[in-house]
Amino acid sequence: MELFNELKYIERVIKETLRIYPSVPVIGREIAKDIDLPSGYKVPAGSIMAVIIAGIHFNKKHYPNPEVFDPDRFLPEKMVNRHPYSYVPFSAGPRNCIGQRFAMLELKSAISHFLLKYEIGAEGDTLPGMILTLQSDNGHKVWLRPRVNK
Repeated sequence: MELFNELKYIERVIKETLRIYPSVPVIGREIAKDIDLPSGYKVPAGSIMAVIIAGIHFNKKHYPNPEVFDPDRFLPEKMVNRHPYSYVPFSAGPRNCIGQRFAMLELKSAISHFLLKYEIGAEGDTLPGMILTLQSDNGHKVWLRPRVNK
């Protein structure tokens, strides 16, 4: 378990992947109390608000060049002044995903073991579409090649 905590670069790659492609790009929340918006509109308590996670994760205020894949965005020194709710692939606050640490450990384990045994590459230029969850219209073609131990 401690070894997985040392996989800092893989963790940054996972976080950047989830920033660009959150597994659930939209979540709904019930408003607990009335909210007065700057526009003068009032959102009444009990309303359901859609939180568009992809919109948060592509905010240029928090992520310069948000369309560029850059795992180093998650270096500790670059996260110091970042708003705590600017990265929410597992939601945030009292209703966040209780399994997010476990999910990160599982991902680190699976990716590190997989990459030790195989080289992987993509064929073509397919990107997932975002609906309620990520999915591909035509699948994703990848190639695997067993690593040769030297």
